[in-house]
Amino acid sequence: QFGTWLHRVATNLCLDRLRRRRGTEDIDAIPEPASGEPGPDRQLEQRELAARVEAALQSLPERQRAAIVLSHYQGLGNIEAADILGISVEAVESLLSRARRQLRVALATEKDELLRSREISA
Repeated sequence: QFGTWLHRVATNLCLDRLRRRRGTEDIDAIPEPASGEPGPDRQLEQRELAARVEAALQSLPERQRAAIVLSHYQGLGNIEAADILGISVEAVESLLSRARRQLRVALATEKDELLRSREISA
């Protein structure tokens, strides 16, 4: 989330400079477009989260990664995933359980590191 914070700081500096240049016009008073799309800050957060999840997925052993992709990204049931992987349903369930646990640990560790780096830089 450091990148998101840095982006917000840069945005605020630009807005402050524009306010000084244009006088009394308040840029923040201009409504956001009602397109239903998330704002730039939210889009950046979503891209950063997707990159972190992708990196965590790539760190998994191949069989665990395959089980997660088949189950969560392809939307297949455990029986179908077991057929594709050529293993039992119980083995798929075990792979999914271990993969989820490793993903939780990897993403939590990364979150802790980000928070610590913010504390140091603050």
